[in-house]
Amino acid sequence: MKTDIEIPEEDEQVVVTRLMRISLLSSLLSLIIGSVIFFAYQARIIDEWDIILTFFIYFIIAFFVNTIILINLFIGACLFKAHRTKLLLRCGLLLLNCPIAIYYFLTVINFKPI
Repeated sequence: MKTDIEIPEEDEQVVVTRLMRISLLSSLLSLIIGSVIFFAYQARIIDEWDIILTFFIYFIIAFFVNTIILINLFIGACLFKAHRTKLLLRCGLLLLNCPIAIYYFLTVINFKPI
């Protein structure tokens, strides 16, 4: 019984390239948008409660979007063994946002400006 899925190499390359682009874009956008909202909160540019609400809505959306992308990267790493290292490195890049997001979250929860 054959368990491996046969995917033509051209299609495999297209899928891997798209996964890598999407994950990089998501990582960068999550970091940039989260940082802009956080620094707007720290600088008190917008009313405090409005920015806190925006902050929480953003992090809920970012969490779900990045989780879906992370799951797809793991699936891709399992399916495309030749590209496993690249895809797992992108998983790591995506996960690097977690400690930053936790720091932002804890700072906002404690209502302590930097």
